[in-house]
Amino acid sequence: MLMIMIIRGHIATVKAYFGKPCLTWDSFSNFSDVSPFIMTHLKQVYLSLFLILLSSVLGSVWHFFTKNGGLTNVIGFMGFLIWYNHIQPWRGRKRVSLLMAAAFCKGVFLEFLLGPFIHDNKGIIITLLGGSALAFGCFAVVARRYERERDYTYSYGVLYAIIIVSIWLFSGSYMYGGKDAYTLYFFVPFVGLSYLLSYTVLYSQEIVEQTRRDDHHYSEHCVMFFTYIPALSWWFVSNLLKELHTFITNI
Repeated sequence: MLMIMIIRGHIATVKAYFGKPCLTWDSFSNFSDVSPFIMTHLKQVYLSLFLILLSSVLGSVWHFFTKNGGLTNVIGFMGFLIWYNHIQPWRGRKRVSLLMAAAFCKGVFLEFLLGPFIHDNKGIIITLLGGSALAFGCFAVVARRYERERDYTYSYGVLYAIIIVSIWLFSGSYMYGGKDAYTLYFFVPFVGLSYLLSYTVLYSQEIVEQTRRDDHHYSEHCVMFFTYIPALSWWFVSNLLKELHTFITNI
């Protein structure tokens, strides 16, 4: 039942997105300088996502060492999200705090739910969530350095994230699995986190376009970062194929 609700939610997200598109191929390929207001908004989104995922990591670590978790954390997760939806969008800090609390509960019950299936490799959840948090932390730090140059923000953000996340995954593979677990703890998570970095750049372009249309509530953009994954991924693949077809036709 829960899986059906998730699938319906993704379908509704895709329909809602294509009903009112914001990002175009021209705006996606435009990496010119933006206003300091937009860059400040991007910093808020990156920092908020870092804090949210860090809370999720702490939740997983809590369950990893204490083995406490279960239905209580699921109820807490749902309760914090309901509370979040009843807070005005302009109260960003309070909404992000609620998302952090929900992420902590999710980290706990995610470790609890998946534990029986990965009983020999429980550190993989902490490794993945920690790597994701570090990636957003790199983007947040780089974004503080540049007030207008989003191309530098994306380039250096991806570069630093690859370096830091690689060190993190290498350390995690050695700590949890030893030398024989590099494939599970390093290469597989690295492929997933590489997709995350690419999607971060794609969604950052979407945030720029939404902010230009007076949609500047960074707490909502943090939630939409995850709900837009199917829509934006499909948009990018379909438009990339169209551009390739046009290029081949004009040769």
